[in-house]
Amino acid sequence: PERVVGRVARIYSPGDGDVVPPITIRQAVPPYPGRVLLAGSVIIDLVIDPTGAVESAVIASPPNQGYDRLVLGAAKSWQYQPAMLDGKPVKYRKRIQIALVPASVR
Repeated sequence: PERVVGRVARIYSPGDGDVVPPITIRQAVPPYPGRVLLAGSVIIDLVIDPTGAVESAVIASPPNQGYDRLVLGAAKSWQYQPAMLDGKPVKYRKRIQIALVPASVR
């Protein structure tokens, strides 16, 4: 049971009233690409559906040496306890920053 605005289900975001944000169940970190030695980060915007699955993932930060594709691939397998509103699961938009740390620095 999703809240519907017109014919499209509303996507809630942080700060939307009484919505309880999703809780991470599984979030595998993607492998660091090849021989790149620079640390940094990638910011992604997720839409988490009412089942807790990642419906969509989009890079929100500038491109980062091929790491973007790895992050987006990993995001498709992430699982959440869905966001809730009035005891019902709802779609939710969430922004996540993934740190890039080369194995040689860890």
